Amino acid sequence: MLWDPDGPARKPPRESADLLLSIEKMFQISDTFQRSVKPDFLLMTIGETTRGAIERAYEWLIPIISRLPDTIARLPSNAACFLLLRAYGTEGEERVQLKELSSPLLDHVKGSLKGSFGELDAIRALDLLLSDVASPKPERRKCARRVLQDSLVNTESDGHASKSWIANILSLSYAKALVSYSIKHMVCCQCVPHCFVHQYLIHFLFRLWPQTVNVAVF
Repeated sequence: MLWDPDGPARKPPRESADLLLSIEKMFQISDTFQRSVKPDFLLMTIGETTRGAIERAYEWLIPIISRLPDTIARLPSNAACFLLLRAYGTEGEERVQLKELSSPLLDHVKGSLKGSFGELDAIRALDLLLSDVASPKPERRKCARRVLQDSLVNTESDGHASKSWIANILSLSYAKALVSYSIKHMVCCQCVPHCFVHQYLIHFLFRLWPQTVNVAVF
């Protein structure tokens, strides 16, 4: 059977499929692809770094990182954030599976927010988390605030940090860019019922960093 990768999708004969599966099992070809970093087939398969792309990859991505936890360090920051949000918000068997991954995922999210992987990763991570803080869905807001609290406040190494995660954004490596994103989402929060507290947070940031807030709001 000839296969043209540029042609229409074709279903291989049952015999060919069984042969491919037996070869894969014998030589663990999938493990080789999943562990590869040059090129990184895992990230190539995920494709975009949008929330939608991560959600579409979720079902097959979780089994891989459960079996190969080192894979977490290669994930885009917003992918790690999304998986951590799922770990904090799911119930049943899925929650048990994700709970085992929550610690390495949290470490990755902390590193992303603190700038360990660069400014763009820090912005992507905070943007995803704050979009959930501004969500009209209470469960999303609850999980996002918990992730931010655990990432920016509840850490052993930050003995002198503020007890407010939003205040601790000011001490991050790329604070100037991150505060602008914070204000954008906090303004949206004012439109969400029972989120009037975020008006206080906007004024708090304005008092600490007025020039950034002016740019973000106006």
